[in-house]
Amino acid sequence: MNRLSFALMIFLVGLFLSGFNVYALYHESGDQSSPANLKFEYSPSNPSVGSEFTAVFLALDQSGNKINHIDYNVRVIKDGVVVFERRFHDHEGDLKVIFVGGGGDISVSGSADEGGVYRVSGPVFISSGEYTFEVSIVGIEFSPIDPITNTFTVTFSGGVQSPQPSQPSPTATPSGGGGDGLNLPLIGAIIIVAVIIVLLLVRRQS
Repeated sequence: MNRLSFALMIFLVGLFLSGFNVYALYHESGDQSSPANLKFEYSPSNPSVGSEFTAVFLALDQSGNKINHIDYNVRVIKDGVVVFERRFHDHEGDLKVIFVGGGGDISVSGSADEGGVYRVSGPVFISSGEYTFEVSIVGIEFSPIDPITNTFTVTFSGGVQSPQPSQPSPTATPSGGGGDGLNLPLIGAIIIVAVIIVLLLVRRQS
């Protein structure tokens, strides 16, 4: 076997081990790629239009442990119209978004390096009624996955506390398609092609 064939075999082994390590990353600790629960908490419990509103999202695996490095896509919908949408990253999985209200354009400040706390300024909750939070987990450990989507509903009053606000479930079963975001058939195809190339080269050299 010449040096070229040996180098290709080393590459093949490295490719296989890399694919195995990526696969294992998403299937350890209770299958982190498919969170069992996405918790949603908010305050105040009786939100009103124009007041500060805080939403907290927390992704948990099947063992109840937090999942680190989560990419969230948060969409707020009112009467079928998307009034806010933004993608966030949090290093520890517990995302906090504070809606402070105000006029002008909607802007977002904060970062994952600041404890995963973001502040949204601008008119988001401008009229009373039900707002739907459509929250999707779109990435884990800096790798994209098939979105895992949950929806929650919060009722805002018109400046007066609602006596019986609509409360979201503290946990929810993912309603979107799960997935580990890994194209395993593609990885397998690459490995097979590499094996064929190595075998052809070895046969040609012999």
